[in-house]
Amino acid sequence: MDKRGKLTLTGNAGYSPDRQEHLADKFLAAQVDGLIIVSADGGADVDTQVKRAGVPSVYVHNQPEDGQAPAVSADNEDAVQQAVAHLCSHGHTRIAFLAGPRDAGPVGRRHATWETAIAGTGAPLLRCEYSRAAAAALTEQLISEGTMPAALITATDEQAIGVLAGARAHGLAVPKRLAVISLDGTPDSAYTAPALTVTQQPLEAMAAQAVDLLLGGETAVPPAVAPLVVRSSCGCEPTGL
Repeated sequence: MDKRGKLTLTGNAGYSPDRQEHLADKFLAAQVDGLIIVSADGGADVDTQVKRAGVPSVYVHNQPEDGQAPAVSADNEDAVQQAVAHLCSHGHTRIAFLAGPRDAGPVGRRHATWETAIAGTGAPLLRCEYSRAAAAALTEQLISEGTMPAALITATDEQAIGVLAGARAHGLAVPKRLAVISLDGTPDSAYTAPALTVTQQPLEAMAAQAVDLLLGGETAVPPAVAPLVVRSSCGCEPTGL
């Protein structure tokens, strides 16, 4: 925004629809020129109240099913296809997917793409909360039951880090006995043990696209590519950060 001569105000709704609506009201009362929304699932579509105020808005990352404002997202389908292809290149044929408690927004699209990519292989769909603790507990349970898959794609880095912790607690070697790729790419992912291979969310490109839509008058942009960042957790030799 600085390059456009605009002051940026930020509010964190903590994924609460009610707080998101409250923050939108506060920003509109401050007579902002536009609103970039990272949408919380559920609740009213805040774009409706923004439109009533005559203020332009753009969604980033996630958009309500009935959202009317333009949206900027990563190419989630391509990210999953890259992850599956890379694990296949390591010889894996049953590649599991760790999703959240339910399918919504980008994770839902990632899940659907994974199902198509691995159709007929019998690979399991796993679910847990988007937290390290939940993913670690699930991993330990699967290892104890003898049902831990040999290759896994996780929807988020928080889950991937929990998987690594659970595997380490039970002596399951990563990537020798469990290969992991995360569809996220937060800074922490480069500093896990082993370092996570990720499809990295193109945050800078998405932010630039959102500003262009908000202030430049464009009406649509293509999904931003999430590049595959190869590290060690997939089975590749370490190449640095």
